[in-house]
Amino acid sequence: MRRRDISKALLFVSASSTALVETAQGQTCTPPCYAITAPESAAGVTVFQTQYLPGDIRRYYGGESDWTLALNRLSKVWSEGVACTIPTGTYPYSTSPTWFVQGNDPMCGTSGHPLCNLTMQLTGERGAVLQHTGTGPAFDIRGPGGAVRSVVMRISNLIISGNQSTTDGFVTKGVHRSYFHMIEVRNCSGKAFNIQFGIGNHFDNCFFSTNVYASTVLPTQGFCLDNDGNTGNYTTTCTFTRCFVDGLGQNGIGCELANAIGNVFIGCTFEANGIGLNIEDGCDGNRFVSAWFESSVTSDARIKGRSNHFSNCSFQTLALSPNVSVSTGRSTVFEGGYLQQVNLQSTSANTRFVGIADSFATITGTGTSQVF
Repeated sequence: MRRRDISKALLFVSASSTALVETAQGQTCTPPCYAITAPESAAGVTVFQTQYLPGDIRRYYGGESDWTLALNRLSKVWSEGVACTIPTGTYPYSTSPTWFVQGNDPMCGTSGHPLCNLTMQLTGERGAVLQHTGTGPAFDIRGPGGAVRSVVMRISNLIISGNQSTTDGFVTKGVHRSYFHMIEVRNCSGKAFNIQFGIGNHFDNCFFSTNVYASTVLPTQGFCLDNDGNTGNYTTTCTFTRCFVDGLGQNGIGCELANAIGNVFIGCTFEANGIGLNIEDGCDGNRFVSAWFESSVTSDARIKGRSNHFSNCSFQTLALSPNVSVSTGRSTVFEGGYLQQVNLQSTSANTRFVGIADSFATITGTGTSQVF
């Protein structure tokens, strides 16, 4: 078994310890003082700390017991097109705002509706921890579903940390052509990354890892690619680069493709989970390149669907025999990489093994296959 080291996350001081002495709009402060902007006025939020730039979460903190209201104010300013920031620190809050902003607003192009062609930006300094203390999802970007889609957004450098009552960590619904970078999820009981009806999104270096942070609440799935509750509204053409999920234990699935077509995973790792990868029926044409699936409790991969392709991937859990199962999968391709023991169930067909003869150990089962 080969393992790769993942650096421990750094610990950071709480942002709530920052001295926030200004408490009223229009107060006098030590320069620089930043005037209230038109988008802030349009958002209808109160600005308390004018020594911080527009879009800085500290600007909207009014001395409350936690950061719930400040986070809501920030999301309203963000919805007006202001690039927002969350500095290094820990920000406890009870309920996530809904960060979804409709992108196909019928009022696009008219006065007061300038968002249709903007890219929404939310950036944390590395070490910005949003500490969810309530129930439900920790970070919520869900729209109503169906034809309603979000504006393009870029969200990066955030740690989303939950508790025993947190369901999903980072949930998106109807989000298209957006970019998510360095999003870490900790402590949730549902799905770490719940992606519903996502199209053309890019998840880069997003992860849940007990090697990085010793979470005590473990999700049932790391990444879950699904529809929005409507048949046909599956997640498609999304790209995942250097994402990883590890340490979910015997009941967790590192990557679940529930309703997903034509997605690409490059350089991702799903290890030390109950199941590394689970692909359901109807999930077709997904591709995995230089991905690792190992140290699993039950299976490195369980594969259904059609024309799913694995290129230079590693499947190796010596304690499992077999460690890869092709169930109803049809036209599955394993090209290069490392394979150990693959079971082709009778309901599978036309599995192809290309250029893996030197490393391949055993094929079992009665499903049809070809070796090249």
